[in-house]
Amino acid sequence: MSTRIGPGEFELKNDAVKRSTVDARLRFWQEVMNRKPETIYRLLQWINFSNFPVGIVKSRSEVVTLYWSSMTSILHQNNGEDYIPYIRNTPLQHLAAFIRDSRDELSSLEDGIKTELNDWTQLHSKTREYALSRLLPDWNTMQSNPAAKGLEGALRAWAVAENLNVEWCLDFALSILTKFGAIVTDQLFLKLPSEIDVYYLNWFERFAVDEVENCLKDVRLEIEWSRKTPLDLESISHIIGEIPPFEFSYKRFSLNNRWNAFSDTRIEFEDKMRKKFIVIKDDMAARGIPIFKGTKTEFAAELKEYCRTVAKLLQPNVVKTPRKNRGTEPRHFEWFVDFQVCPGQEYTEIARKSGVEIASVREAVRDLGKLIDLHPREATRSGRPPKNA
Repeated sequence: MSTRIGPGEFELKNDAVKRSTVDARLRFWQEVMNRKPETIYRLLQWINFSNFPVGIVKSRSEVVTLYWSSMTSILHQNNGEDYIPYIRNTPLQHLAAFIRDSRDELSSLEDGIKTELNDWTQLHSKTREYALSRLLPDWNTMQSNPAAKGLEGALRAWAVAENLNVEWCLDFALSILTKFGAIVTDQLFLKLPSEIDVYYLNWFERFAVDEVENCLKDVRLEIEWSRKTPLDLESISHIIGEIPPFEFSYKRFSLNNRWNAFSDTRIEFEDKMRKKFIVIKDDMAARGIPIFKGTKTEFAAELKEYCRTVAKLLQPNVVKTPRKNRGTEPRHFEWFVDFQVCPGQEYTEIARKSGVEIASVREAVRDLGKLIDLHPREATRSGRPPKNA
């Protein structure tokens, strides 16, 4: 098991955001989805029920009316008196409005994407997702798009309420929202307002719940893929130069493997090569080919020298991937999410449940917050619950 944060022995010196930081942020989001899924549900909900005045929703029929009113408003750009403004204060409704206002641009992007994929059987929801991700690739780009001002405000309000109001969290939230919104807004726009009845809304409500779960499954898989995908040496060869392979030959057998120090630590690479050497040795023994005494020692010496050479070649352009320390153990990510994300627990409660000192929790939360660049919220004095809990 690696003793470093993130993959590999090294990371690029001049990267604005180091891979160890990216890996820690992805681990943080994994814990948010595992421990606080309601945070994502609030991001993806169609109506913000928490904004309703007390007593406004007395029956299911009233909820259906509110759904119908909000969809009619977006589809027809109707802002009349029959529309209740505060139910539109959700990122998903603002995204639907953005899609409505950007239809021509999205349609052009979707046509281009279909041509790129050379597969006209691709689901429309997927091409919509890809088109949205190009139109709104990140938080900074979205802020410069006048048509997305409403979406920007709704996303910012969500981030503030969840104690996640930093750019990289907003980037991640936007990517989830566009992935989910591309699917459900298609379903909304397939119907005219006059066709939206109670039965359709009941179906849409169930459909949306299922799609949230499917979306989160996809996001979890994408995170795992991102964390395991190594940095391609060819893509950064203009920075680090050419890395030679490790070559070792003995009679008819040979090894030829390049150490990617951005995905494997030195120990991990050496372990892989030793295992391959054992396979070769066993194969030779099975064929009755003797291995001279000292071959294993020679192999170990050449492997050690090779790793030393690669490290020396990389040295001007890299830094060591940080070692794990306080704040980077699995339970520390759990503590950080439990403390930070609304509704946050206090240090005293987390320490009591974990059977550790309060100071240990506080220091781990502080150190992890520094690593991922998310400042811990203010703790509530005397263990009182936060106001928004």
